[in-house]
Amino acid sequence: MQSPSNDLSALQEFRLRAGDFYSKSLRLRKIAAIEIERISADLSLNVILSFVSSIIPGERVACGIALREKVKSDPTIGETSEIKKVVMALLNDRESLVRYRALEIIIHGQGLFNHFEELVEVMATSDRNASVKSFADALLHG
Repeated sequence: MQSPSNDLSALQEFRLRAGDFYSKSLRLRKIAAIEIERISADLSLNVILSFVSSIIPGERVACGIALREKVKSDPTIGETSEIKKVVMALLNDRESLVRYRALEIIIHGQGLFNHFEELVEVMATSDRNASVKSFADALLHG
């Protein structure tokens, strides 16, 4: 079990990596994403979920990355109504990187694809971001 100081340290590092995500170059974003993946193991699910409604877009992206890692390690958490609400919020986010990360969560969560299939279909045909649109289409047909 994590000590409170370790959890606080992980939270501080999470915020540091996520906060200025959008001001970084693509190469540095990739490095930050890898670090967020690593940090996610040291954060509780509740802490990660608390970032879904952050006003800082990078923290919402980081929430998606960290939640994907939690769902990958335990696909059954995707069956909970709380996770489904968070994924719905991420799928409806105005930032395309957040929506993209939500689609990544759907791949790994047990029952998530079936739950969100109709929304993924809509995204595959009408999302305003080509990468999100393409990824949604690949989920449906790949």
